[in-house]
Amino acid sequence: MQLKRIMHWDLKPANLFIDSDGNLKVGDLGLGWQMSDQTAAAFSRVGTPLYMSPEVLNGSGYDWKNDVWSLGCIAYELCMLWSPFKDKSEKLSLYDLFNKINKGEYEPITD
Repeated sequence: MQLKRIMHWDLKPANLFIDSDGNLKVGDLGLGWQMSDQTAAAFSRVGTPLYMSPEVLNGSGYDWKNDVWSLGCIAYELCMLWSPFKDKSEKLSLYDLFNKINKGEYEPITD
C-alpha cells in the first residue's frame, strides 16, 4: 500500500482478515485514499481512537507512519490481548485516552 502511496487511516483488528490459505488481507478502505506525488502529509482526524497516532490527535501533518503506529498497536494487542492505551480498571473518556496516547502511557508487554 505504501509503494502505491495509499494510506488506510483506520487499521485495527476488525479490518484485518486471514483467508482460508492463511493470507493476511486488509479490508475496509472506506477512509483510505491514495496520495498524489505532490502530497507530503495529511491533516484530517479520522480513524478509530484506540489506534490513532499522536500526530493525528494533535492535528499535525502525518503520513504512512500513522498506519505503522496502528500496526504497532495491533501487534501489542496480539501479545497482550488488550489494546495498549485501554485501561482494564476504568472507563476512559476520549480526553483521557488521547492524553495516554500522547504521553505514550501503556503497560509493558509481559512474558
